[in-house]
Amino acid sequence: MFQNMSSDIVFPNSKISSSQAGPISIEEIAVGPIEISRLSLTNFKGAFNYQSGVMKNLQLNLKISPYVDWWIKVSVDLGWPFGTVDIIDESGHVNLPSIDTGWSGLGDMNIDPGNMNMSIKEATFGPFKLNPAPIKGDISVRSINVNRINMINTKLPMTGIPAIPGLNLQMPNPMKPMNPSIQETQMQSFQSTGITLPSMTFSDIQALNVQMDQAQSGKLYAKTQSGNIPLGGVSLAGFAGVTLGVKIQTQMQADNLTFNDLNGNVTTDSAVASGFTMNLDINGIIMCYLKLIGYSMPTIEIEG
Repeated sequence: MFQNMSSDIVFPNSKISSSQAGPISIEEIAVGPIEISRLSLTNFKGAFNYQSGVMKNLQLNLKISPYVDWWIKVSVDLGWPFGTVDIIDESGHVNLPSIDTGWSGLGDMNIDPGNMNMSIKEATFGPFKLNPAPIKGDISVRSINVNRINMINTKLPMTGIPAIPGLNLQMPNPMKPMNPSIQETQMQSFQSTGITLPSMTFSDIQALNVQMDQAQSGKLYAKTQSGNIPLGGVSLAGFAGVTLGVKIQTQMQADNLTFNDLNGNVTTDSAVASGFTMNLDINGIIMCYLKLIGYSMPTIEIEG
């Protein structure tokens, strides 16, 4: 009836009040792809210096719109009690035909060294993905403290123990809660999948001494328009006048804008990241000391 076959010892519920371990050495930590659906920044500020820049294939369009302002005023002094009376009091604005140069190609325009400041009150972007490279080398943790650990259905396969096929035996564990310690623990690999983290908020973020070889924008377009610019005028005997002026509209476009050798600082008051899911693989783990405090297994099951 009894067979020398494999049996499983199952601990339906195991509890550990606290656990202490360390030092710990790790050969490699591999973090799976991380995708964050939304990231919001508040009061993002950046101050950068650059050594050179270039606007690729710069084109310029200039539009000049002349105009004439005129006025006529004729007054007659009728004496007392009427005083001075305006007979004619007129003015106007006349737009003259515009001069449009069209788009003129200026080629690549070099930019002298300077600085660039960015200030963004609110910025939101996403989704974006991160695929961190595995972390290798001398990875160590001085100590780890974990409290209130619950383990459900811990199963230990045992060989060489007589078992009755199909019979599950449940018995209370006669051992009281204990505080075992392990001198050294080695694990070839530890894998966790589907680690889900909730939304997180980071405050007072500072990235100092940021250095970039190059920063490049996409297609660039800019438009400026001046107000009325008086060029001069004449007055005729004090009762009529003409003023000539222009409005200037400038449009500029380039294939891209490139800055070289940037360095500076970036600060952000807060960053809010949506929740995300990731996988975690840890290889080559050695724990030199492991202590379990309040380790209890109320029930033991032997599965045949």
